[in-house]
Parts: sequence; structure tokens; C-alpha cells
Amino acid sequence: MITAMRVSLYESSGGDLVVRRHGSPLLYVLPPEAGGTFADDASRVDRDQGRTIARSVVDLARTPAREWPRIRLVASWDDGAVTVEADPGPAARRYLRLER
Repeated sequence: MITAMRVSLYESSGGDLVVRRHGSPLLYVLPPEAGGTFADDASRVDRDQGRTIARSVVDLARTPAREWPRIRLVASWDDGAVTVEADPGPAARRYLRLER
């Protein structure tokens, strides 16, 4: 039985969206106008297909800490269920398909 991992959504200080699978050193950076949904993209990341959604990939294991993007946790995906962890900005709201 394959168990899904937790995937987190972050927002960068520059407005980009960042998706990361729990325990992975890879950050998948998406533009603020990302066309997919977090639930669909988290499922792809969980299946090791994160590069298909990303504009760029940051490998934290190979990137000096001073060059890491400044990010804050916005939402998480656990086995298909999305939980909003903090008040998302406009780009994250669109990506999460939240209406206000």
C-alpha cells in the first residue's frame, strides 16, 4: 500500500507560489498566475512529477541558505485533503480556488 505524503504550499515574499513535498529538499516554484490548482499539483508532486508544474526548482541541499527564497506556509495537502494554514494572498487564493 502506497501512502501519500504531505505536500505544502508556501508564498514567497516576491509573490511566487512554492510547493514542497514533506521531507524533500526540492521547492517547486510557480508563478503567481499559476493555472492549475493546489490539490491537483500536490498530487503530481506526491507522485514525483513536480517538475511538470514548476517554472523553476530550488534544491535546498545544493543552494546556500542565504539564497533560499523567503516563504511562509499557506496550506497543506494530506492524502487529497487541503487544509488552509494561514491567510493566503491573492495568488494563493486563486490557486486554492477560495472565494471571498
